[in-house]
Amino acid sequence: MIADNALNDEGFVRAQLSCLKGGKCDEIGRKIKRIAPEILRDRCPPPCNECNKKQFRKIMSTLARKYPRELQQIMKSLNG
Repeated sequence: MIADNALNDEGFVRAQLSCLKGGKCDEIGRKIKRIAPEILRDRCPPPCNECNKKQFRKIMSTLARKYPRELQQIMKSLNG
């Protein structure tokens, strides 16, 4: 899904955050937006697999550490 170096690219991460907050999405953003609510509910609908879940957890960890305010806003909207 997302390589480690992409998570260190602030522009890339901000673009994904914008997507999750209702902005323009690329393919990765659309995928995150589609499966994130399910993974947060501990479900993994197709095409999700263990690799996707692991990457999603890594993404969430990075966002929590580097962008806590934005993540909090997104979590509120996803849990809505």
